[in-house]
Amino acid sequence: MFHGSSTGDLQLIKELIDHGVSVNIRDYDKRTPLHIASAEDHLEIVELLCKYEVQINARDRWGNTALQNATSRKAYRVINFLKEKGADLGNSGPLIQLLGEAAQNDDVHQLRLLIQAGVSVNLADFDGRTALHKAASNGSIHAIQFLVQHGAKLNVKDRLGATPLDYARDNKKHNVYQILSHSFFVDS
Repeated sequence: MFHGSSTGDLQLIKELIDHGVSVNIRDYDKRTPLHIASAEDHLEIVELLCKYEVQINARDRWGNTALQNATSRKAYRVINFLKEKGADLGNSGPLIQLLGEAAQNDDVHQLRLLIQAGVSVNLADFDGRTALHKAASNGSIHAIQFLVQHGAKLNVKDRLGATPLDYARDNKKHNVYQILSHSFFVDS
């Protein structure tokens, strides 16, 4: 079951299920076939497993769900499918990292996929920095515009008391500073 989930062998998975192998079987790390298929972006396997009584929010020995595995591997098709099936985001650590990376890299496509999967634009990392803080620091104008349009809070302070506007100013990102200043006053 785990080999088929890892390699995307749909026929093998079907045969094993037909022979009574549980879709909720666990490996030595308490991962299920759903964990494995989600991490490998094998949507067809994930869809098949979900037709049975799969434990969609099962946690492995590290406390991760299949949705978290898909998120950490940027398996967006699987993320969207699992969210539609009611999967719980649980620990948002990987999501925060993906949001931050997308914002820093000015990757609006990735941001859009994350938002469509139900990720909040206002998730903050350990230091209280949101995706908007990271985009402002890096001068990622398209990401900033997208985040603001999707409800990013402009006045959130990180652990050091700095807002995204402060990051733009301190890093001499004048265009970003102007955009954020204008957005702040329009929204106030």
